[in-house]
Amino acid sequence: MKTLEDLIKDKSTYLEQIKTSSVKNFTIEALKTYGDAEKFHEAEKVICVLEAILTKMKQMNENSRPIWVEVLVSAAYLHNLFYDGTLPSIFEAREKLSLMAQKHEVPINATSLIFQAIEGQLGADMPVESCQPQGDSPNSKFAWACWYVEELNGVKPMPDCRELK
Repeated sequence: MKTLEDLIKDKSTYLEQIKTSSVKNFTIEALKTYGDAEKFHEAEKVICVLEAILTKMKQMNENSRPIWVEVLVSAAYLHNLFYDGTLPSIFEAREKLSLMAQKHEVPINATSLIFQAIEGQLGADMPVESCQPQGDSPNSKFAWACWYVEELNGVKPMPDCRELK
């Protein structure tokens, strides 16, 4: 199995699709600092599903990739670095990575969108209602991709404080 360093250098990963250097360099440093190969592979599965959704919905294709897709790809690589099923852990990315994003000069709107996607990854199960992605937004599609990979086809712990139905 490849090491995280090998995966980051691999030109066939979704990481290569991030063309904005500030976003890419930030994502790489965050992965190197907090990631591992297993989390990288899980993120790649989420990105694969997300891109399939976006392609099916005609929001991107191989000739047209909106910049917000790069932001969601970055969020996918970072969404599982800290989350452990507790509510505080879902906000840990913002806490631990904000200064790193500033260091790499990631535009503030991109930084905000990355953290909003990470914090909305639980979709309707997110106990903080203002963090739940709404409607047909990119963050909603991101949450569905996370759900498909990590909850439907795996086990994703949920915060104990979520509303019981």
